Amino acid sequence: MLILETLSTNRNLENKIKEVEDMLRTVKIEDLPGYQRVLERGVDIGISQGIFETAIIMIEDFKIAIDDVVENLNIKKEELLEYMKKKKN
Repeated sequence: MLILETLSTNRNLENKIKEVEDMLRTVKIEDLPGYQRVLERGVDIGISQGIFETAIIMIEDFKIAIDDVVENLNIKKEELLEYMKKKKN
C-alpha cells in the first residue's frame, strides 16, 4: 500500500485512492455475485471430506470392510481410495 500511496501522491491521486478504499470497505462480501456459488461449493467439499473421514474411521477403527463402507455411505470406492492416498502423502 505504501508504494501505491507514494505513486498516488506523485500523481495527485490521493483523493481518488481514498474514495476507492472507502468504497471497498463498504462492500458486503455476501452481496457479490459469485459468493453464494462459492459458499455452496465449499459446503459440498466439506461434506465430502466429512464422509470420507467417517469412512476411514469405519475402515480403520471399526474394521468394517471397505466394500460395506462405500455401499452404506453411498460413495465411490475409487474416490475413497484416492482420498486415502492423498491423505497419506
